[in-house]
Amino acid sequence: MLNSARLLLLLVLSAALTACATRYDLAEDYGDRIGQDGSHSSGQTVIFFLIDGLQAAMLQREMQAGHLPQLQAYFLPHGGGIGLARTIFPSLTFPAIGSLLTQRPVDRTGLIGNQIVSDGRIVNFEDPAGHPELNRMIGGMTVFDRLRARNLRSVSLDYAFHTGSTAHTDARDVKAGVAILNHEYAYVDDKTLDSLDLLLKKTPTTQWPDFIFVHLVGVDFTSHDAGPDAPEVLDVLAEIDGRLAPIFRRLDNGERAGHKVITMLSSDHGFDREHTRTVNLEGALQRVAKGVSVLDEGRYMSLSFPSEWTAVQRADFIMRLSQIPDVDMAAVKNGNRVVIRSQGDSTDLDYLPEMDCGVNGFGLTVRDTTAGPTLARGAPGQCADRLDAATNSLYYPYFISNLAHYFHAQSAPDAIVIAKPGVGFNSKYRGQHGGPTQRELLVPLLLHGARVKDGSVPALSELLDIL
Repeated sequence: MLNSARLLLLLVLSAALTACATRYDLAEDYGDRIGQDGSHSSGQTVIFFLIDGLQAAMLQREMQAGHLPQLQAYFLPHGGGIGLARTIFPSLTFPAIGSLLTQRPVDRTGLIGNQIVSDGRIVNFEDPAGHPELNRMIGGMTVFDRLRARNLRSVSLDYAFHTGSTAHTDARDVKAGVAILNHEYAYVDDKTLDSLDLLLKKTPTTQWPDFIFVHLVGVDFTSHDAGPDAPEVLDVLAEIDGRLAPIFRRLDNGERAGHKVITMLSSDHGFDREHTRTVNLEGALQRVAKGVSVLDEGRYMSLSFPSEWTAVQRADFIMRLSQIPDVDMAAVKNGNRVVIRSQGDSTDLDYLPEMDCGVNGFGLTVRDTTAGPTLARGAPGQCADRLDAATNSLYYPYFISNLAHYFHAQSAPDAIVIAKPGVGFNSKYRGQHGGPTQRELLVPLLLHGARVKDGSVPALSELLDIL
């Protein structure tokens, strides 16, 4: 979370530029644009609820226990279990939502962390000052942009992601910022859902947006503060469930009036086990590894090495880091090879740039080098997004393909170090995420008016293909 003094300064500056945003602003802004921009309605509305930080297992338990009656009645009226989707590595908010809204993996967006290095400077997307850079990076690539190019309409109820949308939440909402500082997260989510309810109420059904993105933050912030499995998180989820009741009624009424509605609910990431141990690896590196640059994301750390370090030096350094007891694994990229090392396993990935694997794809060979470089696991020349099950379950589910996309990004660091579950490289939060564990990777998926192939676990970047 932001340094409080810095955020307060930003809020004061924002207050000088704009009045406090109200729940009515979004509906009015959207209404003003109807008929003014040459756009039209397709007769279908796809609405995506993203509950930040919602764990799949938690949602399943709460629905089975009858604690979320609105979600149960709307998405699973005949009972049954929830579906699953999968997020990316790193399992962080900005890379994940960027992948969802652009329908691209992280190497195609450049959003490889909540913090990135751009032109030699650190850009922190959790800081509102980083949001213009965020929207610049993905401008022209989003679902909002593609709909606009077809003269269709979209709305973003998100304070950060909005480039290309017809109307969006005012990013300079001072009251919302102060509420977050005061841990009053319900205020922010209530305001978001009130704005959505008013948008649907004030807009004729035939003019509803073709796509609406709704980002709810209370579950995530509360999980950070109290721990991912704390009772307070369940309270927030139950409150969201109750607030969704009038919105679901409006959507049902729209369907009865002949308007096609497809509703989706998912998340950007789950959470690792509650943070119980901190290892100040950054401080240790500053003492013993001069010239190594570090970006600490809590669950993992990215490293950039001095340019004069040889491939042997880099590989040796990563090997030594991987042997630290609280480190799960470390990986380094040298040219077209990514070397993964842990205390018990060793794997090499080799990129095959000449292999044709589609627009977002690329080829890999994956070799298990634990017992020596001659033992191979995984057929040579597999596409990164179509790895065989044995290869793509090494270490963690989907980890090899996720890591391959991460290091395929032009802006990727030289190396990463991942802490063991329950361990963090800083102590900012009781609940942390960003790593590759199943709790962080697999997210819930609820659908109304659509379905996915039975048994499939789609990536976030695939969920909006329906548009």
